[in-house]
Amino acid sequence: MRERRSGTILLFGSRTAYRNEFLSTLLFVAAYAASKAAVHAYGETLRVEVAPFNIRVSVVVPGHFDSGLALPLVGAPIADYDAAREELKKRIAMRDRLPNPGDPEKGMEAVVDAVRGEGRAAGHAKGSLPTWLFLGSDCLGDVKARAGRLTQVAEEWQDVGSSLGKQDPAWF
Repeated sequence: MRERRSGTILLFGSRTAYRNEFLSTLLFVAAYAASKAAVHAYGETLRVEVAPFNIRVSVVVPGHFDSGLALPLVGAPIADYDAAREELKKRIAMRDRLPNPGDPEKGMEAVVDAVRGEGRAAGHAKGSLPTWLFLGSDCLGDVKARAGRLTQVAEEWQDVGSSLGKQDPAWF
């Protein structure tokens, strides 16, 4: 891609990276949530790194899609985690009863449209890709809620976190 000065890289993240408070009530998902957050950070950084080579990078962030994927519980059960394991099983079963899960075919059509700049993405700048391509109303809601919480904390704590420079230039 560098040699051709052209290319597209899609990384698949998860809305889990924006919905940690929901997951923190469960055991066994911290590694998944952390790995997805790492994918997001990698994609954001890689995007800047390869932009001079005309290589586009986007992190696709799907919400709940009807993929038929079953989440396996692996490893030898530890009795201390029995209650958490049962709660996780309930939530996995509940997931299948959520209203209007995303249609995987429509989701992939949206991804293809974004990459090609056609269809749903035709109104956006030709050849551009967003840093994050959020898929599904549930994902969009989670991302907007997270952005609101981040803004609230930044405003509430700015007196603690600001003016910490040696000469405190006011260039922010």
